[in-house]
Amino acid sequence: MGTQTISQPKQATKVALVARIGLGLALAALSAVLLTVAFPPYNLWPLIGVAFVPMLLAQYRVMPRQWSSLAPAVAVGGWLGLFFTRLFGLGGGGAWYMRTLSLLIGGIVLLTDGRGHWR
Repeated sequence: MGTQTISQPKQATKVALVARIGLGLALAALSAVLLTVAFPPYNLWPLIGVAFVPMLLAQYRVMPRQWSSLAPAVAVGGWLGLFFTRLFGLGGGGAWYMRTLSLLIGGIVLLTDGRGHWR
């Protein structure tokens, strides 16, 4: 009986942690979409003023500290991925390094952000 009462809070904590990480990643992806539509060909440029707010909210308020570096990596990498996909197309419309550049930049943002514990 004592084991069940101890394991239930741990399970609830794990579920809450996964929910916070999922919500943070969704907010970071929303930032990537808002940044994408702020640039041509969509030209919704006023969105640039609020495009970073979901990413910052995810990084500093929603995600746990050890996972917080993932929010800007997803936002910046996702924005560049969507932007380059629109620019070069999906089916080999450009050099391979231009299609994978967003992954490289997202990885650099992930590793160089000072809040995370990825080192």
